Amino acid sequence: MRNGIGVITGMPAMAVALAMVMAIAAAVLLAGLPGSARGQAQAPAELGNPTGLTAAPGPGRGEVTLAWTPAANATRHLVWSLRYDGGGSGWHEAGGDAAALAIAGLEAGVEYWFVVIANQTPDSAGAMPRWSAWSNYARAAALAAPTPPAQQAAATLAAGGKHTCYLQPDGVVQCWGANGDADKGQADPPDGVFTAISAGDAHTCGIRADSRIQCWGDNTAGQSAPPEGSFAAVAAGRAHSCGLRSDGTAVCWGGNEYGQTAAPSGAFTAISAGGEHSCGLRSDGRVECWGDNHYRQSDVPAGARFYAVSAGFAHTCGVRQDSRVVCWGANPDGQAPAAAAGRFTAVSAGYRHTCGVTADGGARCWGAAGSQYSDVIAAPIVAVVVVSVGREHICWIESDDRVNCAGSNRYGQITVKPRPSSDKYTSASAGIGHTCGVKTDGVAVCWGVNGFFRSYVPAARFIPVR
Repeated sequence: MRNGIGVITGMPAMAVALAMVMAIAAAVLLAGLPGSARGQAQAPAELGNPTGLTAAPGPGRGEVTLAWTPAANATRHLVWSLRYDGGGSGWHEAGGDAAALAIAGLEAGVEYWFVVIANQTPDSAGAMPRWSAWSNYARAAALAAPTPPAQQAAATLAAGGKHTCYLQPDGVVQCWGANGDADKGQADPPDGVFTAISAGDAHTCGIRADSRIQCWGDNTAGQSAPPEGSFAAVAAGRAHSCGLRSDGTAVCWGGNEYGQTAAPSGAFTAISAGGEHSCGLRSDGRVECWGDNHYRQSDVPAGARFYAVSAGFAHTCGVRQDSRVVCWGANPDGQAPAAAAGRFTAVSAGYRHTCGVTADGGARCWGAAGSQYSDVIAAPIVAVVVVSVGREHICWIESDDRVNCAGSNRYGQITVKPRPSSDKYTSASAGIGHTCGVKTDGVAVCWGVNGFFRSYVPAARFIPVR
C-alpha cells in the first residue's frame, strides 16, 4: 500500500481493519501539518516502501522484535501495533534508516499485529513530499516466560542431604531417610496440609494451606524457625531458608555468616537458597543475590534480565529472558560459564555442575570436568521433561515418562530400580547420594545409599501429580 488508503490483497479482515485505522490516523497526522507545508508543489525525492517485515517474540518478556528492509529516502519509520483481540494499539518510532526495532512493554503472551510506515517530513523550504508508504503486515505474540519444568516438579518432591519428602495431592507430606538420634527430625513432617515443600541439607520447610511456613529438622542456625505471616514461596538452603511473602517481599532466616539472610527490600517473583547465598527474581526480570560472595556467586551480570534463577553451592545460574543461560561464581570445574550454548527453559545449579532443559526438550549439563560423571556433561540428553541435579549426579524424566540418571554411582544413586526399567514416572528428585521418583501408578521408588533409610519408602501409595 502507498499514499493513503488502498487494498492489500490476501490480508484477513482483521488486517484490513488495521489498515483502515492506519490510513485514518495518517490523515489526521497530515492534517496537523502547517498549511505552508501542505501547499507546496516542489517534487521531493521518491519515497520507497519498507518491505519484508517480520516479527518474532523476545528477546525479553513482553517484547517483540521486528525487522524489515528500510524504505528509500525515508526520514523515519513508524511502527503501529494492535492487539489481535482489539484490546489496544500504539505507535513506536524508529529512524529513517532503521531496519529493526524491539518493542517492549507489551502484554506477555498476547498476539499483536504490526505495520511499518515510512515517512518523509517537509524539507527546509516547507515542501511537503509524499508522506507515507506502508509495509506488509506481520504478527507475533509478545514473549511470555514459560514456567521452568524443574520448578514445577520441585513443589511436589524434594530430596535433601540425607532425606526425601513428597507432597501428596491431598496436601499431606511424607518424608523418609535420616531421622535418627544424631539427626534433627528432618524426615518427620508435622501433620496437616501443605501446598509446597523444599528440602535443605538437614531440614525441610513447607507452606501450609493457610499460607504460613512451617519447618522441621535441624535448627542449629535457626533455619527451621520461620517468621510469622503469609507466604507464597519457600526455599531451603544448606543452613538457611528463604520465603516470599504474599506481597512478594523476601524474608530469610537461619545461618547468616555471610549475610545470606539479609534479603533486600522490594518485591520478588521467585527465590532460591544456595550454599551460603540467596537469590531472588524481580518482576522486571532483574536478579539480586546476597550472602557469600567469595567466588562472586552473588555478583549478577549487569543489565541482564531473567525469568528463572538457581543458587547452587558456590555458583549461580539463571535463564535470561532471551532463553539463554548465564552463570557466575565458582568455576573450577566449568560449572559457571559466562554463557551456555543454546536456548533453555529451566536451569538447576548443583554442587560442581549445572544442568538445563533446552528449548527443544533436551537437556545439557556442564562442569565437573574429568569427574566420575563427565559422561553426562559431554553427552546431551534428548526429550527431557524434568531434570533434577544432585551433588554428583543428575536424573531426568524423558518425554515418554521414563527416568534415567547419570554421573557418580558410588552409592548406586544413578541405578534406577529396576534397571532396565519400563516404569513411567511423574516426578524425580536427586539428593546427595540417593534419588527418588514417583511412578504413574502412585508408587514411590528410591535408589542409592540407604544410610538413615533415605532410600526406604514408606508403605503408602502416592497419587501421581502433574
